[in-house]
Amino acid sequence: MNSGMSKAMQADGMPLKGPPGGGKPNFFYGAPLVLLIIAPKDNLWAPIDAGLAAQNIMIYATSIDLGSVFIGMAKLIEKDQSLLKTLKISDSMAIVACVICGYPAENPEPRQKDLKVEFFK
Repeated sequence: MNSGMSKAMQADGMPLKGPPGGGKPNFFYGAPLVLLIIAPKDNLWAPIDAGLAAQNIMIYATSIDLGSVFIGMAKLIEKDQSLLKTLKISDSMAIVACVICGYPAENPEPRQKDLKVEFFK
C-alpha cells in the first residue's frame, strides 16, 4: 500500500470504512468479507481467470450496494507459512487475487451521465 494513502479506495474512488473503533489499518481495512482466489501454482491461465472472477465479484457487490476493492498485497500472505496452514492453503496452491467487500464509507449522489453514441465508417 502506498504510505500516502490512508483509506481503501473502491473502483469508483470512494473510500471504504476502516477498521471498527478506528484501530490501526491493515491491508484488508477491517472489511467484513475477504475473498482469496487461489489456484494451482502450475495453472498458466490462473491470473486471467482470477482477474475475471474478481471483476465479476466486484460488479455483483456494487449491484447489492456493497463496496469492493481489489487487494494485490494479499499475495504477501504466501510469505507466512503458519497463516497459509491456518487458511488450509496447500503448498501446491497460490493466491492469485483478493477482493474485500464491505459497506462504503460514503454514498454520494449518482452523477449525471451524458450518453453519446458515435458511428464511424
